[in-house]
Amino acid sequence: MLNYTSQYQTQFEDFSDFSKINLNPSNRWIKIAHVLPWNNMVSIYAKKLSTNGAGGINPRHIIGALYY
Repeated sequence: MLNYTSQYQTQFEDFSDFSKINLNPSNRWIKIAHVLPWNNMVSIYAKKLSTNGAGGINPRHIIGALYY
């Protein structure tokens, strides 16, 4: 089971305090997040997982950790 939120999901501006955080667009992680084809990478990653058991970690965290 995957715990994944697509990069194309509609964002709720006033959903929580996180909307008040201003991220620096020159930060390397912000730049990478906008460039990587997340949905394609998650599709490849998901093919290797079982549908049984507890929910998994968000694939963006896994892929980000491997990228670093």
